[in-house]
Amino acid sequence: MNKEISRIEYQLNRKINGLYQIESYCYYGFPRVISTIPKLNDVLFPTLYWLTCPYLKKQLDSLEESGMIRELSYKISKSKELLTLYIKETEEYIKRRSRLFQMHFPNEEIPERISKSGIGGIKNWKKLSGIKCLHLHFAYFLVYPEEIIGNMINDKISFICPHNECRGFTDS
Repeated sequence: MNKEISRIEYQLNRKINGLYQIESYCYYGFPRVISTIPKLNDVLFPTLYWLTCPYLKKQLDSLEESGMIRELSYKISKSKELLTLYIKETEEYIKRRSRLFQMHFPNEEIPERISKSGIGGIKNWKKLSGIKCLHLHFAYFLVYPEEIIGNMINDKISFICPHNECRGFTDS
């Protein structure tokens, strides 16, 4: 696991705290999504799944810059079917995060920030102010492919990094 932690820190260009597990790997065998424990040193993490792949992060940055968050929010708000799926998936996410909290902190009450907040810690997720960041939704999608936001942008993402951006990592 130390090798994997080093790989993640290389990808993120920083130390990683609160790693629970690696959820998904890329074509080249590098971690691309991790999950974190819900709380570390009495500080709650804002989300459960984190995208570590620098190649995917760049693509999602571009989509965000192009106005994709606003576009997706609009599409979901105008479709009862999409809105229902969005609500269902966010509720499932909250349940998963709450279960993980209970598993790690069995003697503590689940904080409202975990039991009521959506992906990224969004409080007003039912009002569609809940699409905070495509990176968070796409990380969740890579772990749970039914996630609606990730599904809506999946065809806009290339999964195989043409330059293997993580190849600079060495095990030393």
